[in-house]
Amino acid sequence: MSLEIAKDDKSDFSLEDMRILRRELPDDIINTIEQLMHPLFMPHNEEETMHDIMTLSTQLRYLRDIPQVIITFDKQSRSAFTFSIVMLRVLKKDSVPIKKLFRDSDTFMTFVPDRVKTVGMLRKRYPKEANVFSISLKKRDFLRSDHSLDVAKARRVVVSEMSRIVGDFRDYNGGMIMKQNELLSSLREMLSADGKYNEFLLENFFYSLTPIMARALLTPHLIKTLFTMLIEAIEDNALNKSVFAMKTQDNDDALFVMITTNDHSLKEKIAYVLEPLQTSSLQVISSFIKSAETSYLGYICRGDDPSHRKKLLSLITKL
Repeated sequence: MSLEIAKDDKSDFSLEDMRILRRELPDDIINTIEQLMHPLFMPHNEEETMHDIMTLSTQLRYLRDIPQVIITFDKQSRSAFTFSIVMLRVLKKDSVPIKKLFRDSDTFMTFVPDRVKTVGMLRKRYPKEANVFSISLKKRDFLRSDHSLDVAKARRVVVSEMSRIVGDFRDYNGGMIMKQNELLSSLREMLSADGKYNEFLLENFFYSLTPIMARALLTPHLIKTLFTMLIEAIEDNALNKSVFAMKTQDNDDALFVMITTNDHSLKEKIAYVLEPLQTSSLQVISSFIKSAETSYLGYICRGDDPSHRKKLLSLITKL
């Protein structure tokens, strides 16, 4: 099997071109190979649906309250994937049935109704209406370059399109997701101001941050610093093919560590030894990116105590 590469203008490859190819081509080839993915089997949980209905019903206390919605990824087929929607609203005289709103909307989403029922009364006069339905989207519109599905992007599209169709509503289980999106957008703006960056790598890095709360509560400049160290580590490894390398950066607000390794068990070993240092939910933040056969382990140690940072480095270097 061979691969021929030529520049659009048919000119010769420069040394810089060769450096970029050595750094990026192996991952690009691997990422564009489609992987076999078996369909999900996840039977519908009726108890969970009833719990969602009762939870949203308690949120409707005033006549002016906007609809309350819970959006959950449900299933996927060969060509589409589906979100389950539970919507509670106060039913007024001029309220249009949800089914009719979707039917008249000329939407690209497929609407599949499940049930509509009254689950209580507001002021003994206005019914609280529960609508349970599904929305399906075509997979091809949300495929990433590695053929994985961008479910987060699809959910954002569902929220946007539903807002157009039914009007304002509260995305009850989307608060954390919204904060993540805002933080990622801020990070993109900061990186764009500094120059070009790899969007695919950025997303993989961002959604690897652990604990999950870090993706919503961490400040953008801390994430940017660690991501910049990741890019540098990938570039260095493309040239040197290091078996192991570690770089650190100690700022006023945090200690940053980036490790390049071929030891795939090192991630679990470090997580075990660092667990006692996690005195708060965001004391130590980690990231993990695997590129070809190389793993890149990133760590942020927050706090003003120098001894805490020194201990983190000591624990890692002893492994």
